[in-house]
Amino acid sequence: MQPQKARIPVAPRHDELLASAIVNTVLGTHTVGCDDNTEEGMVDFELAPRGERASTVALEVSSHRDSKLLAVWSSLDKQYQGQVLPNLAKGWFVEFTAESRVRGEAARQLADLLADFEARGIDRVSVREWENPHDWSAGPPDVQHLSDVTAIRGLGINAVAQIGEGPDVAGRVFYGSLAFGVGPSSADDVPPYVEEFLAGKAGANKIKKLGEIKDLESHLFLWADGTHMSISVALDNRFVPPRDPNVPAEIQVVWLSGFASADTVYQWDRDNGWRIHDVTGAAASIDRAT
Repeated sequence: MQPQKARIPVAPRHDELLASAIVNTVLGTHTVGCDDNTEEGMVDFELAPRGERASTVALEVSSHRDSKLLAVWSSLDKQYQGQVLPNLAKGWFVEFTAESRVRGEAARQLADLLADFEARGIDRVSVREWENPHDWSAGPPDVQHLSDVTAIRGLGINAVAQIGEGPDVAGRVFYGSLAFGVGPSSADDVPPYVEEFLAGKAGANKIKKLGEIKDLESHLFLWADGTHMSISVALDNRFVPPRDPNVPAEIQVVWLSGFASADTVYQWDRDNGWRIHDVTGAAASIDRAT
């Protein structure tokens, strides 16, 4: 039997290093080990306490990529990038979702709908503004408005809004690049987002790996998909999620942040629920260490 070849060490990715720096910043821990691909079963990071703290932390890091939403974004690029719609006089931002219908007849319906809004002097329509009965700040919806909301929801769209009529925007549909400024004024999407990751294949792998770690406090750090604007908006505004996520016993603490909001992080555990931390400067600690 020939001896196994030694594995070549692999350095952690930047997103993994940033996640460990953020957790170290909040907990006052420091990194004492990381998975460099030379051994089986190593956790991404081991973080040890400075001074008196109960446990060394086993930290796993992952990114939640919404494959359905990414597929929609790919279709949007093909449908609207560089395109000017001749029946529109103004530019529109459209908040698409993973359930959006984008091409073919759906695209024609959307163009006709936006042209109709322009003709009637309507500059925005949002599914959210009437679904929450506690926030009818613009007044209760009338029959026509409900019809407009039903129309955009039928296309899998959350909101549309005019963004101008200059020659650089007229007739264009914008999406994605403006998404970080648009999102629900709550953190309602945060617990389901964590649960969706944990229910998937990547989540199952993290649960299994952390479940095999003994005598360490098991932590999962989740980077939110940048196309999911509701997470970034919730972080930026320090909105507290309304409920605990359903997290298996193998994971004791969940962290959640996004690359567009990396100065802020959610921390959740069963005893304290959700907490929000400002971690400005955590990224700089990586540069100092390297």
